[in-house]
Amino acid sequence: MTHKDNANWISELAGRAIEPPRREKLQDLIDSRPFWLSLADLTDLPESVEVHEGLTLWERGETTLTADVYVPKGEGPFPLLMHSHGGGYCTGSVMNDRKIGMKFAERGYVVVNPEYSLSPEHPFPHAVEDCLYAIRWLVSHAAEFKGDPTRVVLEGGSAGAGLSSAVILALAGEGGPLDEGDLAGVPVPIKAAILWYGMFSFPELLLSPGSNVGPAELWTRAYLGPHFTTKLRHPLVSAVFSEKLAAYPPVFVGCGADDSMLGHTLAMIRALADAGVDVTASIASGLDHSFVKFAGSNPAASAELERAHVWLAGKL
Repeated sequence: MTHKDNANWISELAGRAIEPPRREKLQDLIDSRPFWLSLADLTDLPESVEVHEGLTLWERGETTLTADVYVPKGEGPFPLLMHSHGGGYCTGSVMNDRKIGMKFAERGYVVVNPEYSLSPEHPFPHAVEDCLYAIRWLVSHAAEFKGDPTRVVLEGGSAGAGLSSAVILALAGEGGPLDEGDLAGVPVPIKAAILWYGMFSFPELLLSPGSNVGPAELWTRAYLGPHFTTKLRHPLVSAVFSEKLAAYPPVFVGCGADDSMLGHTLAMIRALADAGVDVTASIASGLDHSFVKFAGSNPAASAELERAHVWLAGKL
Protein backbone atom coordinates (compact mmCIF):
# COMPACT_ATOMS: atom_id res chain seq x y z
CA MET A 1 0.00 0.00 0.00
CA THR A 2 1.54 3.29 -1.11
CA HIS A 3 1.03 5.95 1.55
CA LYS A 4 -0.42 9.37 0.74
CA ASP A 5 2.83 11.14 1.58
CA ASN A 6 6.27 10.43 3.00
CA ALA A 7 5.30 10.85 6.65
CA ASN A 8 5.18 7.06 7.12
CA TRP A 9 8.82 6.23 6.43
CA ILE A 10 10.13 9.56 7.72
CA SER A 11 8.40 8.91 11.06
CA GLU A 12 9.96 5.45 11.24
CA LEU A 13 13.32 6.99 10.49
CA ALA A 14 12.84 9.61 13.20
CA GLY A 15 11.44 7.16 15.74
CA ARG A 16 8.40 9.35 16.30
CA ALA A 17 5.44 10.77 14.38
CA ILE A 18 6.73 13.55 12.19
CA GLU A 19 5.62 15.46 9.11
CA PRO A 20 7.82 15.97 6.05
CA PRO A 21 9.30 19.46 5.70
CA ARG A 22 7.63 21.86 3.29
CA ARG A 23 8.79 21.33 -0.27
CA GLU A 24 7.01 23.77 -2.55
CA LYS A 25 9.88 25.68 -4.14
CA LEU A 26 13.54 25.06 -4.85
CA GLN A 27 14.73 27.02 -1.84
CA ASP A 28 12.66 24.70 0.37
CA LEU A 29 14.90 21.80 -0.68
CA ILE A 30 17.98 23.70 0.44
CA ASP A 31 16.33 24.84 3.66
CA SER A 32 15.27 21.26 4.50
CA ARG A 33 18.84 19.92 4.67
CA PRO A 34 19.25 20.55 8.43
CA PHE A 35 16.02 18.62 9.00
CA TRP A 36 17.37 15.57 7.17
CA LEU A 37 20.72 15.85 8.90
CA SER A 38 18.93 15.81 12.26
CA LEU A 39 17.62 12.33 11.41
CA ALA A 40 21.10 10.82 11.09
CA ASP A 41 21.45 7.77 13.33
CA LEU A 42 24.95 7.75 14.81
CA THR A 43 24.20 5.37 17.67
CA ASP A 44 25.74 1.91 18.07
CA LEU A 45 28.31 2.38 15.32
CA PRO A 46 30.56 -0.67 14.80
CA GLU A 47 33.57 -0.25 17.08
CA SER A 48 35.77 -2.52 14.97
CA VAL A 49 35.60 -0.23 11.91
CA GLU A 50 38.31 2.36 11.33
CA VAL A 51 36.86 5.70 10.18
CA HIS A 52 38.71 8.15 7.94
CA GLU A 53 36.48 11.18 8.04
CA GLY A 54 36.16 13.99 5.51
CA LEU A 55 39.04 13.06 3.22
CA THR A 56 39.59 15.47 0.34
CA LEU A 57 39.39 13.60 -2.95
CA TRP A 58 39.04 16.25 -5.67
CA GLU A 59 39.43 20.02 -5.80
CA ARG A 60 37.03 20.97 -8.58
CA GLY A 61 37.33 24.74 -8.41
CA GLU A 62 33.93 25.87 -7.22
CA THR A 63 33.44 22.67 -5.20
CA THR A 64 35.56 20.20 -3.25
CA LEU A 65 34.65 16.52 -3.21
CA THR A 66 35.19 14.91 0.19
CA ALA A 67 34.34 11.46 1.49
CA ASP A 68 34.49 9.14 4.44
CA VAL A 69 36.37 5.85 4.12
CA TYR A 70 35.53 2.96 6.45
CA VAL A 71 38.06 0.13 6.85
CA PRO A 72 37.31 -3.29 8.36
CA LYS A 73 39.29 -4.96 11.07
CA GLY A 74 41.77 -7.50 9.77
CA GLU A 75 44.59 -7.78 7.28
CA GLY A 76 42.65 -7.85 4.00
CA PRO A 77 42.83 -7.25 1.16
CA PHE A 78 39.12 -6.45 1.27
CA PRO A 79 36.74 -5.78 -1.63
CA LEU A 80 35.99 -2.13 -2.32
CA LEU A 81 32.45 -0.75 -2.02
CA MET A 82 31.05 2.70 -2.78
CA HIS A 83 27.91 3.62 -0.86
CA SER A 84 26.00 6.56 -2.36
CA HIS A 85 23.43 8.20 -0.07
CA GLY A 86 19.93 9.18 -1.08
CA GLY A 87 17.99 12.43 -0.79
CA GLY A 88 16.45 13.14 -4.18
CA TYR A 89 19.78 14.52 -5.43
CA CYS A 90 19.09 17.62 -3.34
CA THR A 91 19.44 16.61 0.33
CA GLY A 92 21.14 13.95 2.43
CA SER A 93 24.76 13.66 3.47
CA VAL A 94 27.58 11.33 4.46
CA MET A 95 26.43 11.62 8.08
CA ASN A 96 22.94 10.34 7.25
CA ASP A 97 24.45 7.15 5.85
CA ARG A 98 27.57 6.72 7.96
CA LYS A 99 25.98 3.90 9.91
CA ILE A 100 25.01 2.02 6.74
CA GLY A 101 28.50 2.41 5.31
CA MET A 102 30.14 1.27 8.52
CA LYS A 103 27.85 -1.75 8.69
CA PHE A 104 29.07 -2.80 5.24
CA ALA A 105 32.65 -2.26 6.39
CA GLU A 106 31.96 -4.46 9.40
CA ARG A 107 31.05 -7.23 6.95
CA GLY A 108 34.46 -6.99 5.26
CA TYR A 109 34.41 -4.18 2.69
CA VAL A 110 36.50 -1.03 2.38
CA VAL A 111 33.77 1.57 1.93
CA VAL A 112 33.91 5.03 0.41
CA ASN A 113 30.93 7.26 1.28
CA PRO A 114 31.18 10.37 -0.96
CA GLU A 115 29.80 13.80 -0.06
CA TYR A 116 28.72 14.43 -3.63
CA SER A 117 27.47 17.83 -4.76
CA LEU A 118 23.77 18.56 -4.37
CA SER A 119 21.18 20.26 -6.56
CA PRO A 120 19.91 22.83 -7.37
CA GLU A 121 23.26 24.54 -6.78
CA HIS A 122 25.10 21.85 -8.75
CA PRO A 123 22.71 20.11 -11.16
CA PHE A 124 23.29 17.05 -13.33
CA PRO A 125 25.84 15.76 -14.15
CA HIS A 126 27.87 17.16 -11.23
CA ALA A 127 26.89 14.44 -8.74
CA VAL A 128 27.51 11.69 -11.31
CA GLU A 129 30.99 13.08 -11.93
CA ASP A 130 31.67 13.21 -8.19
CA CYS A 131 30.66 9.59 -7.66
CA LEU A 132 32.60 8.43 -10.72
CA TYR A 133 35.68 10.17 -9.37
CA ALA A 134 35.13 8.77 -5.85
CA ILE A 135 35.18 5.14 -6.91
CA ARG A 136 38.19 5.70 -9.15
CA TRP A 137 39.93 7.42 -6.26
CA LEU A 138 39.26 4.43 -4.00
CA VAL A 139 40.57 2.01 -6.61
CA SER A 140 43.70 4.16 -6.99
CA HIS A 141 44.23 4.31 -3.21
CA ALA A 142 43.11 0.77 -2.35
CA ALA A 143 46.46 -0.30 -0.94
CA GLU A 144 46.38 2.51 1.64
CA PHE A 145 43.17 1.07 3.14
CA LYS A 146 43.83 -2.69 2.86
CA GLY A 147 41.61 -2.84 -0.21
CA ASP A 148 41.58 -5.10 -3.26
CA PRO A 149 41.33 -2.94 -6.42
CA THR A 150 40.25 -5.94 -8.51
CA ARG A 151 36.93 -6.37 -6.66
CA VAL A 152 34.56 -3.40 -6.66
CA VAL A 153 30.93 -3.14 -5.55
CA LEU A 154 28.55 -0.21 -6.06
CA GLU A 155 25.67 0.18 -3.61
CA GLY A 156 23.17 2.90 -2.80
CA GLY A 157 19.55 3.77 -2.07
CA SER A 158 17.03 6.04 -3.77
CA ALA A 159 18.99 8.78 -5.54
CA GLY A 160 22.11 6.89 -4.48
CA ALA A 161 20.93 3.89 -6.50
CA GLY A 162 20.37 6.19 -9.45
CA LEU A 163 23.91 7.52 -9.10
CA SER A 164 25.34 4.01 -8.79
CA SER A 165 23.55 3.10 -12.02
CA ALA A 166 24.87 6.23 -13.72
CA VAL A 167 28.45 5.36 -12.71
CA ILE A 168 28.12 1.85 -14.15
CA LEU A 169 26.85 3.26 -17.43
CA ALA A 170 29.39 6.09 -17.55
CA LEU A 171 32.18 3.56 -17.16
CA ALA A 172 30.69 1.72 -20.15
CA GLY A 173 30.91 4.88 -22.23
CA GLU A 174 27.24 5.83 -21.99
CA GLY A 175 25.91 9.36 -21.78
CA GLY A 176 28.47 11.53 -23.55
CA PRO A 177 31.43 13.51 -22.18
CA LEU A 178 31.83 14.10 -18.44
CA ASP A 179 34.38 15.94 -16.34
CA GLU A 180 36.42 13.00 -15.06
CA GLY A 181 39.25 15.04 -13.58
CA ASP A 182 42.74 13.64 -13.34
CA LEU A 183 41.51 10.06 -12.88
CA ALA A 184 39.95 9.72 -16.32
CA GLY A 185 40.65 6.27 -17.69
CA VAL A 186 41.32 4.55 -14.36
CA PRO A 187 39.66 1.11 -14.77
CA VAL A 188 37.02 0.09 -12.24
CA PRO A 189 36.38 -3.70 -12.21
CA ILE A 190 32.81 -3.76 -10.88
CA LYS A 191 31.89 -7.27 -9.74
CA ALA A 192 28.41 -6.57 -8.34
CA ALA A 193 25.90 -3.84 -7.50
CA ILE A 194 23.13 -3.46 -4.94
CA LEU A 195 20.40 -0.95 -5.80
CA TRP A 196 17.82 -0.12 -3.14
CA TYR A 197 14.46 1.55 -4.05
CA GLY A 198 16.18 3.53 -6.78
CA MET A 199 15.26 6.50 -8.92
CA PHE A 200 15.64 4.95 -12.36
CA SER A 201 13.11 6.88 -14.48
CA PHE A 202 12.28 10.56 -14.20
CA PRO A 203 9.26 10.15 -16.52
CA GLU A 204 7.97 7.53 -14.07
CA LEU A 205 8.65 9.90 -11.18
CA LEU A 206 6.51 12.59 -12.80
CA LEU A 207 3.75 10.33 -14.09
CA SER A 208 3.40 8.15 -10.97
CA PRO A 209 4.77 10.14 -8.02
CA GLY A 210 2.71 8.30 -5.42
CA SER A 211 3.66 9.68 -2.00
CA ASN A 212 6.08 12.08 -3.72
CA VAL A 213 3.43 14.41 -5.14
CA GLY A 214 5.02 17.86 -5.05
CA PRO A 215 8.61 16.87 -4.28
CA ALA A 216 8.82 14.91 -7.55
CA GLU A 217 8.42 18.05 -9.63
CA LEU A 218 10.89 19.94 -7.46
CA TRP A 219 13.53 17.20 -7.60
CA THR A 220 13.21 17.11 -11.39
CA ARG A 221 13.63 20.86 -11.83
CA ALA A 222 16.43 21.01 -9.25
CA TYR A 223 18.48 18.10 -10.59
CA LEU A 224 17.95 18.60 -14.32
CA GLY A 225 17.73 22.39 -14.47
CA PRO A 226 15.16 24.71 -16.07
CA HIS A 227 15.21 22.83 -19.40
CA PHE A 228 14.57 19.49 -17.71
CA THR A 229 12.30 18.10 -20.43
CA THR A 230 15.32 17.61 -22.72
CA LYS A 231 17.04 15.42 -20.10
CA LEU A 232 14.23 13.25 -18.71
CA ARG A 233 15.33 10.20 -20.74
CA HIS A 234 19.07 10.81 -20.58
CA PRO A 235 20.58 7.38 -19.75
CA LEU A 236 22.64 8.75 -16.86
CA VAL A 237 19.47 10.32 -15.43
CA SER A 238 16.94 7.57 -16.19
CA ALA A 239 18.86 4.31 -16.47
CA VAL A 240 15.92 2.31 -17.78
CA PHE A 241 16.31 4.07 -21.14
CA SER A 242 19.99 3.18 -21.59
CA GLU A 243 21.03 1.04 -24.54
CA LYS A 244 24.04 -0.22 -22.58
CA LEU A 245 22.34 -2.00 -19.67
CA ALA A 246 24.13 -5.19 -20.72
CA ALA A 247 27.25 -3.60 -19.21
CA TYR A 248 25.82 -4.09 -15.71
CA PRO A 249 27.49 -6.59 -13.40
CA PRO A 250 25.32 -9.02 -11.43
CA VAL A 251 22.88 -6.79 -9.58
CA PHE A 252 20.57 -7.10 -6.56
CA VAL A 253 17.54 -4.79 -6.80
CA GLY A 254 15.46 -4.35 -3.65
CA CYS A 255 12.38 -2.32 -2.78
CA GLY A 256 9.54 -2.31 -0.27
CA ALA A 257 6.06 -3.16 -1.50
CA ASP A 258 4.74 0.02 0.16
CA ASP A 259 7.32 2.28 -1.49
CA SER A 260 6.15 4.84 -4.05
CA MET A 261 9.41 4.08 -5.91
CA LEU A 262 8.27 0.50 -6.56
CA GLY A 263 7.37 1.33 -10.17
CA HIS A 264 10.96 2.41 -10.78
CA THR A 265 12.29 -0.85 -9.36
CA LEU A 266 9.94 -3.02 -11.41
CA ALA A 267 10.79 -1.14 -14.60
CA MET A 268 14.50 -1.48 -13.88
CA ILE A 269 14.23 -5.19 -13.17
CA ARG A 270 12.46 -5.71 -16.50
CA ALA A 271 14.98 -3.58 -18.40
CA LEU A 272 17.95 -5.40 -16.85
CA ALA A 273 16.40 -8.80 -17.51
CA ASP A 274 15.68 -7.88 -21.13
CA ALA A 275 19.35 -6.86 -21.48
CA GLY A 276 20.48 -10.28 -20.26
CA VAL A 277 21.88 -9.05 -16.94
CA ASP A 278 22.18 -11.41 -13.96
CA VAL A 279 19.53 -9.63 -11.84
CA THR A 280 18.10 -10.71 -8.49
CA ALA A 281 14.93 -8.95 -7.36
CA SER A 282 13.50 -8.70 -3.87
CA ILE A 283 10.20 -6.92 -3.18
CA ALA A 284 9.56 -6.93 0.57
CA SER A 285 6.03 -6.85 1.93
CA GLY A 286 5.25 -4.15 4.49
CA LEU A 287 8.37 -2.06 3.91
CA ASP A 288 8.46 1.57 2.75
CA HIS A 289 11.24 3.86 1.53
CA SER A 290 14.70 3.92 3.15
CA PHE A 291 14.09 0.64 4.98
CA VAL A 292 17.78 -0.27 4.96
CA LYS A 293 18.26 2.43 7.59
CA PHE A 294 15.80 0.59 9.86
CA ALA A 295 17.76 -2.64 9.82
CA GLY A 296 18.35 -3.57 13.43
CA SER A 297 15.04 -2.21 14.69
CA ASN A 298 12.75 -3.58 11.97
CA PRO A 299 12.98 -7.39 11.53
CA ALA A 300 11.74 -7.30 7.93
CA ALA A 301 14.32 -4.67 7.01
CA SER A 302 17.05 -6.65 8.76
CA ALA A 303 16.06 -9.74 6.79
CA GLU A 304 16.26 -7.87 3.49
CA LEU A 305 19.68 -6.47 4.27
CA GLU A 306 20.92 -9.92 5.29
CA ARG A 307 19.55 -11.35 2.04
CA ALA A 308 21.59 -8.80 0.10
CA HIS A 309 24.72 -9.54 2.15
CA VAL A 310 24.45 -13.27 1.45
CA TRP A 311 23.87 -12.59 -2.26
CA LEU A 312 26.88 -10.28 -2.42
CA ALA A 313 29.17 -12.73 -0.68
CA GLY A 314 28.20 -15.31 -3.25
CA LYS A 315 29.07 -13.01 -6.13
CA LEU A 316 32.50 -12.13 -4.73
